[in-house]
Amino acid sequence: MLKVFCSPARYTQGPNATASLGEEIVNLGLSGPAIIVAGRSAAKLLETVWRETLTAAGIAYQIFPFTGECTSTEIARGVAAGRAMGARIVIGAGGGKVLDTSRAVASDLGLPQVNCNSSGRAGILE
Repeated sequence: MLKVFCSPARYTQGPNATASLGEEIVNLGLSGPAIIVAGRSAAKLLETVWRETLTAAGIAYQIFPFTGECTSTEIARGVAAGRAMGARIVIGAGGGKVLDTSRAVASDLGLPQVNCNSSGRAGILE
């Protein structure tokens, strides 16, 4: 039987890793604009960090407020918001449901996706 291990293209973690998010995105050869699919607590905690790191990297962004459940309606809302802003990357910030939703939005848009841990200390780049 075959075993398959899937992992991100790059995984960055450590104290205040989110402060390097913009630089890490650029190092992957990606560019904005970015749509950030974020839960309420992640947005409240990280909005200032995102503004600093993404602006410094020249990445325009918009925050898409996640409503709490990963549903086809929520995914469609995210896709519509991403299309409307001309997103070139999707960033998911928060817990499992948020990250599942951001992955689905990125998949439907055919865009790369980045995960940002809501603690602000670790980041997963896919």
